Amino acid sequence: MSTVLEKTPGYSELIQIPAFSIFWAGRIVSGLGDILFTMATMWYVLSTTNSALKTALVPLVPMLSFIILAVPLGTVADRLPKKVILVGSDVISGVIVGCVYLLMIWHHASAVEIYTANLLLSVAGMLFSPAEQAALPNILPDRERQLAPANGLLSATSQAITLLGYGVGGLIVAWLHPGNAVLLDGISFFLSAISFVLLSIPALRAKASQGVLGFLRDSSEGIRFIWRKRTLRVLVCFGAIVNMTGAPIQIFTSVFSKEVLHAGVAGYGYLEAAAAAGGLVASLLSGKLAHRLRLWQWMTVSFLTGGLSLFFMALFPSLWLAIALFGIATAGSSLLNIPLATSLQLLAPEDMRGRVMSSFGLFFSSANPVGLIAGGWLINVLGARFLFSIVGVLGGISGIISLFFRTFRDDDELNRGFDSSTSA
Repeated sequence: MSTVLEKTPGYSELIQIPAFSIFWAGRIVSGLGDILFTMATMWYVLSTTNSALKTALVPLVPMLSFIILAVPLGTVADRLPKKVILVGSDVISGVIVGCVYLLMIWHHASAVEIYTANLLLSVAGMLFSPAEQAALPNILPDRERQLAPANGLLSATSQAITLLGYGVGGLIVAWLHPGNAVLLDGISFFLSAISFVLLSIPALRAKASQGVLGFLRDSSEGIRFIWRKRTLRVLVCFGAIVNMTGAPIQIFTSVFSKEVLHAGVAGYGYLEAAAAAGGLVASLLSGKLAHRLRLWQWMTVSFLTGGLSLFFMALFPSLWLAIALFGIATAGSSLLNIPLATSLQLLAPEDMRGRVMSSFGLFFSSANPVGLIAGGWLINVLGARFLFSIVGVLGGISGIISLFFRTFRDDDELNRGFDSSTSA
């Protein structure tokens, strides 16, 4: 008999796997490049148009395009060899970014051209992401043991890049012309493409149905796979509601800092840094300890920790206490991400993994606009303090509900690989 402690590998073991270390290095380079591109293009649009609204559209374009295109592009990703998609997406993205660089240094880049480039990069990213999620289990020698910590390390790396990248990126954009910062992003895509060329990735692909109707039928497979399983069906509805209630927190920390903490933009920056740090810690923790708890237990811990922290943050409006509690709240909310993603990757058939992951992400993200609109109305009518406290209370209630929800507790297939008992 082997215990769970023996079942979960350390992060050092993962880094010693050549394929994963190459995969991980590519994600680091590409993640830093993405931050440079976002900062440089937003600054460029702001400096050339002097319009906050036009600047805000730069990150908004990818959000809207995901809701519309995620599922059909997930279908395309399932139909093609994963290595072709990973390399091709990075090369195409590098070319697009290179064109933006040339337009910027020639002073011919307009806001519309920046938006168009962002849309094309979003399309490439929506092909890349499901292919990456589908390929990751296949480069690990022991996916049952190694997938959760691999997801944890990749997520923690992304959080670390977010935490440090905007500060470093701001300095690079300030020191260099924004166009030169964009050039660095283009180089990062080509370096990432080279990293995937070096990997041996099985050429798994789904059998494609013929014609437009066949494509639509294939596109719906991920949604139907989720909807056929009662636990997944309940989970996406439950998760969409939780996401909807929590969506305003991601946007209105600036308002909370200004109206409640009276800390202005500095307080807003501290809160965002605490959130990134909390997400980093949660990713490493849940990736390493994923097998200690079943999935429904992670749900309870995640929702209760996040909800109670937000509630007390609103109850005791002190800057430094708010920073600590917001970091804990973000960490709590992030604890579920790695076990949930890992469970879905293990549960989904290999030839459908891209569509299942894209469909699941669509279900969760589609509720965000409703939450943002409702949150914007509530914050205007009742204030930021009330909004944060009510979101905290709803998060705590969600944690209690998940504790007694037998649908989650009794599904051994969904909890595959997440069992606190010993395993042979």
